[in-house]
Amino acid sequence: MPKKQSKSPGSIALLKPLLPEETKQIAIQRTMATVKQETLLKELSEKDIPEMFATNNLIPTDEVSDKLDKVSLASSLESGHALVESIPKRYRGFALQLRDELEQEYSCETASEKMLVQQIVNSHIRMLSYSKKMEERNEPEWLSHERAAFLNFYSRESDRAHRHTLSALETLKAIKQPGFNISVKANNAFIAQNQQLNNHSEQTNEAK
Repeated sequence: MPKKQSKSPGSIALLKPLLPEETKQIAIQRTMATVKQETLLKELSEKDIPEMFATNNLIPTDEVSDKLDKVSLASSLESGHALVESIPKRYRGFALQLRDELEQEYSCETASEKMLVQQIVNSHIRMLSYSKKMEERNEPEWLSHERAAFLNFYSRESDRAHRHTLSALETLKAIKQPGFNISVKANNAFIAQNQQLNNHSEQTNEAK
């Protein structure tokens, strides 16, 4: 009869049930370790990239490429990674150039400002893309019901993208404008930006 193997203290400890909150934290940490930029940068900087140079093999493995891709995607406000993935390849160079020029034009520094710039660029590129599709199908040939339906769809989507562009642009302009403060006391309304004073009691007396 085989001897019954005794369990070590370590294996017994592993069998001890965890609290639900402890399990939750383990799950969160495991997920964050695979996508969080700080963790990936630490692995790339301390291990993966130095090993590539040490072995003189500058072609990254699939694992390293995946980490680099995740870091670039996590830094999309800086790299433009998510932006270029959301538009056709034909327009990607133009999109990054337009993004840079808009950020410079409006002195964008915060995440919300840069996010709005990317929304403006994405919508503008969609408008151009749908307009190009309309032009490609707008040849002087007979017009079928299917062809008319495509042109109608492209026209609606182009208009929608243009409205999105204007909406995001107006929001960005509003954010970058100086504050507009209004203080109301009794019958007097003080409007700081225009230095205007409205005295309702005087207007009432004049009307009498």
